[in-house]
Amino acid sequence: MKRVLSTILIVLILLTSLSGCYKDVNVLVIDEYPVYPGLYLYFQLQALSIVSQEFDNEFVGKELYSQTYEGVTVKEWINTKTIELAQKFVFIEKIFDRLELDYANVEYEMAYYESSLSGEWSSMNYFYIKNGIGFETFRKAYENYIKSNLVFDALYISEGGEQEVPEEEIKEEFERLYTYLDFIKVSILDEDGELFEEDEIKRILSAVKKMKRVAETAVIEEDVLFIYPENIGLQAAFVDYCEDNDIDEEDIPDLKGRMITEHAIIKPDSSLYEPEFLTTLFDARYNKFYIYEAEESIYLCVRRSMLDFYEDSWKDYKGTLVAGLRNDDFLDYLNENSKYLSVSEKSGARRYFNMKKASL
Repeated sequence: MKRVLSTILIVLILLTSLSGCYKDVNVLVIDEYPVYPGLYLYFQLQALSIVSQEFDNEFVGKELYSQTYEGVTVKEWINTKTIELAQKFVFIEKIFDRLELDYANVEYEMAYYESSLSGEWSSMNYFYIKNGIGFETFRKAYENYIKSNLVFDALYISEGGEQEVPEEEIKEEFERLYTYLDFIKVSILDEDGELFEEDEIKRILSAVKKMKRVAETAVIEEDVLFIYPENIGLQAAFVDYCEDNDIDEEDIPDLKGRMITEHAIIKPDSSLYEPEFLTTLFDARYNKFYIYEAEESIYLCVRRSMLDFYEDSWKDYKGTLVAGLRNDDFLDYLNENSKYLSVSEKSGARRYFNMKKASL
């Protein structure tokens, strides 16, 4: 299952900390769903954390609570936000049941994360317990986060889902975010890692320009760009480079390994390449050779569609792609629908949160 992370879902994962103190007393009821004090305490603490960050953690305690945020005092904002977080939590519980999703999948995911949950609890339990939050609620809240992911999958990813994303839209996003890149990379650094002199760089650039002509000619002659596992043009260009530079036959495999990369999968935000290179790459036409001069290398490149190489390749990325396309819609869906859930708050509910003692 592809996992969806977002601002609201992160908030929900943090619900992960609520405790079972006063478990038999419900301080809040959301649409007939009881919220016990441990859970209520965590929602309040999470609201406090959110608003504190808005003030860059400049204020603490009473000094923070007396500030004004979004037209009300911080203390009142925390009380309102607490209810909102509780409503979102309950809405996910209810829609999970409405969609008749299999709880066995929740148990499977929880088992997968069991060790990491235990580790997080071991390192953070002092903080949670200090704020009235115990492991039982910590685990229950993470379960809610897992349910939110399963709800997202059921709505937007699963075949026949209520808001299933059309295949063509996913493919279009796939083409925008992923591409194959075949290239020969020729270094312009000497053995000490310093740039060659200008004349030598010009010589190397001329050699790469010749390789480009050789690559284009080879593709025309063979009437094909790629025969697995090799790019016809790049192979011809590499052979020509070796001949021009009198490279010994025994050195060719090592040189080839360092110079040629075929069908590397590239994304626009890859940290392995210069931003200008990525911009040039994703602006380039498919199946056309071009030269890019980077800071330390000169590239002979050709961009290819992953769909042309394997028409179902997008399916391996479907969850991630749909998350990017519909994550904001899902957040809006949660916000808009959860706010209509009825709220019944016990008169003494807010006293469970002792703001003087609450600690981030």
